[in-house]
Formats: sequence, structure tokens, C-alpha cells
Amino acid sequence: MPIKWSVDHNARLVRVLATGAPTTADYAEMIAAIQAEGTVGYRSIIVSRGLSNVPAGDFAAWAETAAARANTAVSGGQIALVPSSDAGREIGAYFIKRLRGRRPCAVFDNVADALAWLGLPPDTPTDPD
Repeated sequence: MPIKWSVDHNARLVRVLATGAPTTADYAEMIAAIQAEGTVGYRSIIVSRGLSNVPAGDFAAWAETAAARANTAVSGGQIALVPSSDAGREIGAYFIKRLRGRRPCAVFDNVADALAWLGLPPDTPTDPD
């Protein structure tokens, strides 16, 4: 599966690792499973490695889903994106644009900066369990 994820309920954090070419079905499956865990409004760190061939329309749909999951009563709901390439940073910027400010989101060059922005200690695990 090109998307792996885990949840840390104590930190109210969803950890996601995306690789390869995830499909809309992969993303929908992940979102359904994460929602079943009671994570609406949790902060997220999404690390991407070698994403390829993902249509822009998929990212727009994923941003709509992410925006709908905002719940500031639970946590800040921030989404930290950590891409592995310039192309990934461009995709992240597009994702942020599609969120339309409905949820805080930023692109980072490294995990340490992403964790700091999320208000988490630098030793917080980010790889899905």
C-alpha cells in the first residue's frame, strides 16, 4: 500500500507516510480507517517519499476531505507536509491552496521543523507504527 498511517491518541497526532502513486481509493480507505479511530481534528504529519503520477484532481479532493475534518475543539488540526522533492513541495503548495485556509497547513524541508510547528517534541516518532 502506498499510504501507511498510524495514530497517537495521546499526542492527538496522525502520522502518514505516502510513497509511490497512491490512488483516490487508497486515500479514501485511509481516511475511513482514521475516522473510525476517532481522529477528526487531530494534527497530522504527512511525509512523502517519491510520490509519482498522482493527478492534481486527486490532491484537490484530498484537500477537501482534510478541510472537512477540521475541529479546533480537539487540537489545532494543523497539517505538516514533509515532501522529499521540489515537485513534492509544489504539490504541497497546491494542497494548501485547495484547503482555502480552512485548516492550518504548511510545507517543511525536514521533520524537525514540522514537529516544532506542530508543537511536538523533537523526538516524537513520525513513521507510522
